[in-house]
Amino acid sequence: MPIVWSQETMSIGLPSIDADHQKLLALINEVEAVALQRLPADVIERVLAQLAQYVSYHFRREEEMMAKAGFPGLTEHEGLHEEFSDRVCQLTAQYFIDANLADAKELLDFLSNWLVVHIQSRDPEFVSWVKGAAVDGAA
Repeated sequence: MPIVWSQETMSIGLPSIDADHQKLLALINEVEAVALQRLPADVIERVLAQLAQYVSYHFRREEEMMAKAGFPGLTEHEGLHEEFSDRVCQLTAQYFIDANLADAKELLDFLSNWLVVHIQSRDPEFVSWVKGAAVDGAA
């Protein structure tokens, strides 16, 4: 089931990061669509590569904002991002070894659940720091 962006429950109040989060949700929805349609492996690989590339870009951007703002939880947040990336690599490899729907479902469940929970519970922790430091035009 596709994830739908909710301004009320998912916006953290930083427009550039909210836009990134919306893009990440769209990419996860695209992974779901191609996996459930059982499209050829090269199509799924392309979409997963796009997701991995955007995740890397987004995490780097968030971490740079936190560093510029002097956010004291940066190291912990970086660790959460690293754990996510490592788990996605594991699940993606598992999917390509077997390419069955159970593996695709596990990957999709992890992607969507982790991202939504992270957006709602962890990302708001750094918003006041970023806004206070007026990083990336936030104020």
